[in-house]
Amino acid sequence: MIWLILLGISTLTTYQHHLIDILNGSILAHLSFIIIPYRKNKPEYRNSRTANYYFLSGWILILSALLLNKYTGTKGLILLLLALATMIMGYYYQKKNV
Repeated sequence: MIWLILLGISTLTTYQHHLIDILNGSILAHLSFIIIPYRKNKPEYRNSRTANYYFLSGWILILSALLLNKYTGTKGLILLLLALATMIMGYYYQKKNV
């Protein structure tokens, strides 16, 4: 896990990718998790799909907040609170696979 975090940070610090690339990659990853579910018919993984919807909406809200901040000013950053709430709900659904 630490190796993957360092790998992600290294692509930003060597100017290979920008923050927008990481946000778009996260959106595409969660979209693919929704389209191609892993262990779809097992009851212990039934909340994973709902968690992925929450994570996807959270990433889209973060991207929207950053775009609105660039074009309209700091008023767009209020979407970061909503993004944080949806990410917390996604985390809750992911950890409660009962």
